[in-house]
Amino acid sequence: MKLRTLVACSFLLVAPAMLAAADPDPADLLGRWELTEEVAKIPKGTIFDFQKDGKLIVTAEGKKEPFEFGYELKKNVLKIIQPDKTSHPTEIVTLNKMELVCKDSSGAVGKFKRLTDEKKEK
Repeated sequence: MKLRTLVACSFLLVAPAMLAAADPDPADLLGRWELTEEVAKIPKGTIFDFQKDGKLIVTAEGKKEPFEFGYELKKNVLKIIQPDKTSHPTEIVTLNKMELVCKDSSGAVGKFKRLTDEKKEK
């Protein structure tokens, strides 16, 4: 009986960590995300539009033309693919319906909030 109680208590302690480490749902990534603070010389307010066909359209304030990239999401690794086919992997720390947090290999953390229909880019 003591062993059963110990196993049950251990599971309750470990379960939240297992849920947090679950692979993100690719459908949650689709759509428009706004960078909430500058990171890696990318200005706050830059819009990242993840499209279903694997395209990523990035629109930075003050730029006339958006930048087009590709992307792949495998487990919790998001690869941004440049036009010359080089890629930059980043770890997805948090992904849900309203928040995206990524961390690259240098430790830089990008925080995004989902743009809703009411807050579309002007």
